[in-house]
Amino acid sequence: MGNRSPRWAFDKTENKAAMLDPQFWRQIDYVLSEQSERVIGAWESVGVVKGFAGDEIVRPGGEPSAGDATEGGHMLKRVEKPLRTKVTKSWWAQVKMQPKVNILKR
Repeated sequence: MGNRSPRWAFDKTENKAAMLDPQFWRQIDYVLSEQSERVIGAWESVGVVKGFAGDEIVRPGGEPSAGDATEGGHMLKRVEKPLRTKVTKSWWAQVKMQPKVNILKR
C-alpha cells in the first residue's frame, strides 16, 4: 500500500437521465449546483456563491430594498448617508446579489 494522491475529476454533465441515477452521484465528493434539490443523496451544504440579481435606483425619500447588497457593502453602507445627502441629492443606486451556486459535500 503506497500513499495515493487525491484524484481530481470534473464532470459537467447535463445528461438528465444520468443525473437521475444514484450511482452517478456516488462517485462524487463535492458538487456545485444551482439547483441542489436535483442532487440525489445525502449532502451537506458547505457554502453558497452569490451572484448578480439586478440593480435598483432609490429615489429621494426611498430606502434601498432589504436583501443583499454588493459584497463589501458594509463599507458602502457607512458612506451612503453622507453621499446621498451631499452628493447625489438623495438618489442612490444599489446592486443586488442573491445565492446562485450551492457548494455541497458528501
